[in-house]
Amino acid sequence: FDELYFAEDTKEIEPTDADDTAVVVYTSGTAGKPKWAELTHVELYTSCTSAGWLFGFRDEDIAMAVLPLFNLLGVFQRA
Repeated sequence: FDELYFAEDTKEIEPTDADDTAVVVYTSGTAGKPKWAELTHVELYTSCTSAGWLFGFRDEDIAMAVLPLFNLLGVFQRA
C-alpha cells in the first residue's frame, strides 16, 4: 500500500476497452454467500447516461443521483 500511495504520479493514462473491468463490487451475501461482480466501463457509462436520455435532459440541465452513503457507486452526475 505504501509503495503505491507514495509513488510519484506520472500522469500517464492507460487506454482501456469498453468491455474491460472498471470496478469490482462485492455483495453482502444477504441471499447466500458473498460474491463479487465485475462491472465494465461501458456498463458504468450507460448507468450514468441512460437517465438523461430516458427523461429528456437538455445540456443545461443538472441532475443528482442520491444513493446511500454505503453504496460504492453513489455519484453526482451532470446529465
